[in-house]
Amino acid sequence: MNSKLKKSLIIISSGIVLFLGVFFMTRSISNLIDKPSDENVITMNEKSLKPDSNKNTKDNSSTNKQEKSNTTNVEKDDSQNTSNSNETAENNTEYVVRAGDTLSTIAHKLMPWSSENTAIKTLIEMNNIKNSEILPVGVHLLIPKNPIDTANCVKHTVLKGETLYHIASKYFPSMDANKAADIIMKKNNISDAKLLTENRVIYIPEDEVKSTNAKVTAPQN
Repeated sequence: MNSKLKKSLIIISSGIVLFLGVFFMTRSISNLIDKPSDENVITMNEKSLKPDSNKNTKDNSSTNKQEKSNTTNVEKDDSQNTSNSNETAENNTEYVVRAGDTLSTIAHKLMPWSSENTAIKTLIEMNNIKNSEILPVGVHLLIPKNPIDTANCVKHTVLKGETLYHIASKYFPSMDANKAADIIMKKNNISDAKLLTENRVIYIPEDEVKSTNAKVTAPQN
């Protein structure tokens, strides 16, 4: 083999060895560079997952608090409804409509302490009556109890033609008519003396009557 051929083979071999060396060296460097990058990606992913986990925990905690709050509100509503029901039972009575009953007759019979118009309006509102002209037999109506304190009172049923001032002068003869009428109006929740109608029941404070009569009959010095 001549010297030129040997020289060529040596150059080619050296080139191949050099190429392979450079190739493997480049690959090793590339792996070293890529590996930290992957680790960073994994680390970033792990970090990004942690807040989501905390958020889910907070959301669950918030949901539990809301559920507890809703449960408490329901219990309060139930308690309030029970209280309202008890108050309704204490402040009202029940009446079963009979044949021939009207709101007017019921008002006269069961709410004599109130004017007819006021009593009918109260019955309509309390019982959510849509048609006041029709009262089906057997329907249960709530009737308010007398709000007036009738203890130590004289019961008086208004006669035809009587006015509040006539009644006041009858029970308080020595007192100024306006002052006596005012006592009766306050006791019976009367806002207007003209609203006093026949057959209405009013209550006269007995202590006031006795006190007035005692002053009238007291001996003069």
